[in-house]
Amino acid sequence: MYPIHNAWFDFWRNAWSQTVRHSYESFRQLAGNSAYDELPQHYRSQQIVVPLSSIKVGDEATATVKIEKWMLLYFAASSGDWNPAHMHKDGAPPFNEPIAHGELTCSFISALYANQLPGPGSIFVSNAHEFKRPVKIGDEITGTVRVTAIDYEAGKITLVSHAMNQHGKTVIEGRAVLMRK
Repeated sequence: MYPIHNAWFDFWRNAWSQTVRHSYESFRQLAGNSAYDELPQHYRSQQIVVPLSSIKVGDEATATVKIEKWMLLYFAASSGDWNPAHMHKDGAPPFNEPIAHGELTCSFISALYANQLPGPGSIFVSNAHEFKRPVKIGDEITGTVRVTAIDYEAGKITLVSHAMNQHGKTVIEGRAVLMRK
């Protein structure tokens, strides 16, 4: 197998490696022994741990995010996924424009799990998503997660996820099991 090598790939890798390296070094300095203590107040104020006993089947959490070009660039730099379908101005057929990484879109659903339901301290046991439609730069994606089952004794919560674009079209459906004590 021959390594993929082209000028376009080199351009993006070099253009963003400096930015990512700087961000990584800044994060390492910030993290120290207790990254939480160093978070800006507006992030710490979002870290409200809801007791597991207060989470019920049917509970939902929703958030909306607008997909911007810089998100694709940072995701590519941090994941190593420089697929031209995401990075090239012409995208890949049949879309003919860049589409967001599927896992980038899934990461917004993951943020719902981590920050809202079941919330801080949750850990994935399993996670599966189906990609129904491409997500493009400029799309507004609304993600919703809903609790479908809870095993309070084991500390496991089963949720379904659903994300749709600004046109009401489903882009992702999924299911996850998370653990939290």
